[in-house]
Amino acid sequence: RWFWGYGKRCLLMSATVLDAGQLGTNIGLDLSKGDFVQMGSVFPKENRPIVVTPLDMRKSARDYSWPRAAQLVNSLLTHHSREKGLLLCPSNEMLKFIAANVSKLNRMRLIFAYGRDREAKYKEHLLSSSPTVLAASGYWEGADLKDDSSRFQLIPALPRPMWHGQIKARAKVDPAWYRWLTFTKFLQGTGRSVRSESDEAITYLFDKEFVEEMNRPSGSMIPPWVKEAVRVVGQQEGTV
Repeated sequence: RWFWGYGKRCLLMSATVLDAGQLGTNIGLDLSKGDFVQMGSVFPKENRPIVVTPLDMRKSARDYSWPRAAQLVNSLLTHHSREKGLLLCPSNEMLKFIAANVSKLNRMRLIFAYGRDREAKYKEHLLSSSPTVLAASGYWEGADLKDDSSRFQLIPALPRPMWHGQIKARAKVDPAWYRWLTFTKFLQGTGRSVRSESDEAITYLFDKEFVEEMNRPSGSMIPPWVKEAVRVVGQQEGTV
């Protein structure tokens, strides 16, 4: 009732609705009483490319995929050696593993922003004149890395919610809800470094589940304005 208590019409606006049916279910809206309109992005797709390498980043495959992801991060840090960037991991455990498996030179560029000093480290990255890389697991929202404060983003794996407790119980009943949580958070993360129509940054993702979601025949959580910016590299490139 708090939706309808202030006027005859209510407009909900978001860049990450992804699935109107899922949103309606989540917050108890009757979609038959309204309309859903999905717009394109005003940010040019050339300014926000997403390059996907399809690795199996599920927990069961980590013995192979985590070392491979660390290799890719190391190579891309070297490739972007003169630019500031963002390393955004789903967990501190993965973040520490990757940091321990990159070159010493690249590791020295990383500024770890987690725990009590996360805000101080965030500011340190912004103010540094060196090509530092903000390394974090919690900046999927709230970070404003505009312009030269980040020209590339490394996201080794999709930010899947922890599989336990109430999340696990609800996901078993409503698997689409779990996918919705995952991809909403990921798309929020991709916006950390592209902050305006004139800003630009490249995002790298190493998770094959993103490709599978893009290729879903119906009910995909990846909107068209995201798909248009994606390039898949690796064996599965021809499937997109």
